[in-house]
Amino acid sequence: MNKYNQNEDIGIVVGTLLEMAIRDQKAVRRAVERLSRTEHIVETAAAQLPATVAREVTLAIQEAVHEVADVLVRRFDAANIDAKRASVAYQEAAKFGFWRMIAGALGVMSIFMATIVFVAWLAMPNISELQARRDEKAYLEAQITLLEKRGAKIDYTICELTKDRKKTRLCARIDPSFVDKWDGYRILAEKRR
Repeated sequence: MNKYNQNEDIGIVVGTLLEMAIRDQKAVRRAVERLSRTEHIVETAAAQLPATVAREVTLAIQEAVHEVADVLVRRFDAANIDAKRASVAYQEAAKFGFWRMIAGALGVMSIFMATIVFVAWLAMPNISELQARRDEKAYLEAQITLLEKRGAKIDYTICELTKDRKKTRLCARIDPSFVDKWDGYRILAEKRR
């Protein structure tokens, strides 16, 4: 049985005990009212009877009232003891529920943190991958520097050599102040073998 069901059972027991106490209290009130009426009737009748008979009746009534009162006191005492037990059990269940909620929250947070660490471990490169990427970057930067020294930033295009536009050659912009028929581009010589 889980604690939730125990809490429900405790609530039911406490409710039942309270209903019994209220019923007993109503029954006691009715009994006291009846006894009061009966006592009044008997006292009236006793006033008409001889003194000894009246005394005996009064003693019998008092004895009956005391017996009923003793029974009711014992029932209320038992109901109070049961209610105290139920109250203590309910308080202990509430304490356990609070700590159970805290433990659950800590468990969820632990799983969440472990998930974050795992995803970070999968997504982030390790030290050897970082070093390999740094080495590759350094190599590529060296290659860029070498290509720039060999003319990688030269402005070049394809120039047409004849009017029929079938013969073309690679040409490069030499100097903006120099003008020729290709609008500042010059034909590059091909390497001889």
